[in-house]
Amino acid sequence: MVKEFITNTPENIDLFYNLTEEYGVSSRYVPVTFIGDKAFVGYSGDDYTGRRIEKAVKSCVDCECPT
Repeated sequence: MVKEFITNTPENIDLFYNLTEEYGVSSRYVPVTFIGDKAFVGYSGDDYTGRRIEKAVKSCVDCECPT
């Protein structure tokens, strides 16, 4: 399941802060991508961050990940 939240509403800001706290992410900056039990802060390009995100998604497809 893929969900995208724009952090310009109070409800989504609260959700963002709750997720960063739950995942132990100290940064309050976006983009942050949450997949299973992993959080990816920022995006350093397709060759680095993109591949790490892709690998995490494939891992979740192969076995159940927490949502």
